[in-house]
Amino acid sequence: MIEKPEIDSTKMGRFLARRGTLIIKETRPIGRFFTTHEDVIQVHTMIIALGNETNRQMIFGVKIEHMDQEDKILCSVLIDFDELDELLGALDLIQSTAADLMDLQRDYTECEYVTKDVARFGFYQNKQEQQGYLSLVPGGDSIFVAVDDFGMLGKLMAMAQSHLVSCGASNES
Repeated sequence: MIEKPEIDSTKMGRFLARRGTLIIKETRPIGRFFTTHEDVIQVHTMIIALGNETNRQMIFGVKIEHMDQEDKILCSVLIDFDELDELLGALDLIQSTAADLMDLQRDYTECEYVTKDVARFGFYQNKQEQQGYLSLVPGGDSIFVAVDDFGMLGKLMAMAQSHLVSCGASNES
């Protein structure tokens, strides 16, 4: 099992690590899709409230989970709300770049986006295949997905973003 760094790089991770403070955590499942090996990628929204009635802070984000076929969580990553636009653009670019390169003969090409919390989303292409992957923990194993699944992940992330905006999220929050 890969250990996460001592200090979380996401606001959500740092807030969840606080001690001696009232924390209210609200999650909402948005959707899921299957990986190449029939595991599941699940997307949830997360809203974290800290403090008391007079001093309350709200943090918004998304949690992506990798689950096995029995819905046991294998690993997960938190994505802060202010990183969602960039991630959505990256997923779109990954999918369109893969489509552009599909019919080209390549020795080896890789396209990858890395989040603040070191989750990786991308694809590689060699002479035999083009394969999408993601890794939710630093140094973790790749989770193989069809390149087209980045479109589904993008739709789920956009739905999560829309829900969070309806709950008061903004890039300033």
